[in-house]
Amino acid sequence: MNSIPVGLGTASFGTSISQENSYRVLDKYASLGGRIIDTANNYAYWHPQAKGGESETVIGAWLERVDRAAFTIMTKIGSQPLVVKEGVNNLEGLSPQAVQSAVSKSLDRLKTDYIDILLAHHDDRSTPLKDTWEAFSELVASDNFKWKRRASGS
Repeated sequence: MNSIPVGLGTASFGTSISQENSYRVLDKYASLGGRIIDTANNYAYWHPQAKGGESETVIGAWLERVDRAAFTIMTKIGSQPLVVKEGVNNLEGLSPQAVQSAVSKSLDRLKTDYIDILLAHHDDRSTPLKDTWEAFSELVASDNFKWKRRASGS
């Protein structure tokens, strides 16, 4: 079956949508040819029993059951509240240290050794854009991105 050009949003996975039901959605999506899974490191901190990272955790557990290489995993960083109950008033931001830390934690939760697409979830006005750009550029040059593996032939 050909893949379908539709990404699956997963903000409620692991919170409003149980792990079991999340697996059902992911399995059905995959069976229909879906290959792009969209998440973020802060999903779904706003849920009363959540702190963020729940969606990535569910996706990571599901990825262990399938061919990881068959899926494009897109995640976002920069908007995880440092103190969950403070919400958007105190976010992790996009400093080089925050970028490295967020990516490391996302890789752990996703149980993968690479992220296909990494996005900055929001602007971080307290960090110079050049610093954020350099942090993302260093990641692209590292081994944590699929296109690096393809380019090197591995």
